[in-house]
Amino acid sequence: MIEKKSEQQKIVVDLTELEKKYSDLKTHFGEENIQIDYYGDSFNKIRITHIPSGKIQLGEKHNTQIENAVQALEKLKMKLISKPKLEIKSNSILVEFLENPIDLQEFKRKKGKHFTTSVTGGTEYYFTPKIQDSIFYVYYYPDLDKEPIDIDQIIVFKSGKNKHTYQDKTEVIIEIRVFNEDSDLGKANLVGLSKTELESEFGNDYLTFNNGIAYSNKNKILTIELDNSKVKSFRYIKLNTENVDQDLIRQIVK
Repeated sequence: MIEKKSEQQKIVVDLTELEKKYSDLKTHFGEENIQIDYYGDSFNKIRITHIPSGKIQLGEKHNTQIENAVQALEKLKMKLISKPKLEIKSNSILVEFLENPIDLQEFKRKKGKHFTTSVTGGTEYYFTPKIQDSIFYVYYYPDLDKEPIDIDQIIVFKSGKNKHTYQDKTEVIIEIRVFNEDSDLGKANLVGLSKTELESEFGNDYLTFNNGIAYSNKNKILTIELDNSKVKSFRYIKLNTENVDQDLIRQIVK
C-alpha cells in the first residue's frame, strides 16, 4: 500500500516538473512565436512550428501530450541554438549596419550646437569595458522642426582624459534610440520605413515581440517598434552577451 502511494506521488511530481518545463520553454520562445498543432488518434502527438524561422519539430515518442510537447520544444530549442548563423552572416548589409550604424563624429558635426548632454547610468545588459574611471553619457538631439514627445538619444561609454568633452573621439556607442525621421542619421534613418522595406534591406531572420521585430548579430541588437507595419521607433544596443533570446528582448523593450 505504501509502495503504491509512493508511485502515485512520483507521478504527480513528474507531471508538475513537466508542466513547469513546458511553461518555461514557451516563455523562452515567446508564445506569439510558436504554433502548436496536435494530431494522431488520441491527439497526443504534437507539431510545433517556430514562426520566425519556419522550423518545424515533431513530438511523437511519448504517450502524453505534455511529454511530447516538452520533447519537441527542447529539440527545437537545441536546433535553433546550434544552427550556424549563416543566414544572418550572409546578409552583409545587416552585419555592417550592426557593426557601425552611424558615423558618430559626422553626425555630431551636422547637429552643430543643437544638443544637450548628461551623465547616465548603465544597464545590466549594456556592453561595459572593464576600464577604471569610466562613465556613460547620453546625448539628446531634439527635432527642431517640431516638438516631439520623445527625443532621439545616443548613449556612449567614455573614459580617459577627454571623457567629459563632447568632442571626445574615443567614445564608444552603446545605444541609439530614435523616434523621429532624421536624414542626418544616414543609413540609420529607419523611422517611417515599411516592414517590407526593412526585410528587403536586412532580411527576415529576426525574432518578434508584441509590437515589433528584433535583428541581432553577435553582441549587437536592433529592436524595431512597428505601427501599422511601419517603423515607429528603434533601439540599437551593444550588449554584454551574444545570447540574444526572447527573455533578453522582453527585458530590453519592457
